[in-house]
Amino acid sequence: MGTPLIRTMKLPIPVLVDRDREVYRAYGLDKRFMIQQSATFIIDRGGVVRYSRAAFNPTASFALREVREVLAQLAAQKS
Repeated sequence: MGTPLIRTMKLPIPVLVDRDREVYRAYGLDKRFMIQQSATFIIDRGGVVRYSRAAFNPTASFALREVREVLAQLAAQKS
């Protein structure tokens, strides 16, 4: 599932596209003056949030280096 862009990326992890913003609200994200807060969450197989970063500037809600580090840690735990 997901958007065509997400499908073409062939990521080794599931990605949630929350069009109805149900999860968005459940995780306490907000909207201010017509600007929707965006976020990146990494949730392990047990449902534990291992990484979260939220911001009103969409480019600030994703830090590639941090995401890679968390994913590497999770992969190492699996081994």
